[in-house]
Parts: sequence; structure tokens; C-alpha cells
Amino acid sequence: MNSTLLQQHLQRATGTIVSTQTVRNQLHHVGLFSRRPMVCGSLTEGHRAARRRWAQEHLRWGRAEWSNVLFTDELQCTT
Repeated sequence: MNSTLLQQHLQRATGTIVSTQTVRNQLHHVGLFSRRPMVCGSLTEGHRAARRRWAQEHLRWGRAEWSNVLFTDELQCTT
């Protein structure tokens, strides 16, 4: 829910009129900040199957094997 909707709910519920900036300031005061949702490509069934297969093949790896692995995020996401 964004600050404009919160402002409207507050006005309808209590009759109090405040600016959207006041709503944002109060939310920030209690530690709530807005975030943009991350938009990423969805995984296909083929992707899921490949991930499952990879995980099953590496299920019994120990600390020595995993210490040589570097994971990177290859999926291009936008905010």
C-alpha cells in the first residue's frame, strides 16, 4: 500500500487530513521504507529441471568441494 492510499484510509477512518509526505515521514520514523519490486524473468520448467538436476548431482559435496565454488547472479533484473 502506498502513502496516498494510507492517507485516504486515514481520512475515511478518522476524518483527519494529512499530507502524503506526513504519512511517509511517520512510516520512516517507525522504520518502514518504500521499496520498488524487483522484476525478473520467470523460470521455465526447463530451468527448474536443470536446477533440480544440478542440486541432486552436488548433494553429497563436502566443504572442500564447495570452497572452490563461486556463485554469481546471472539473471538480469530491473527495479
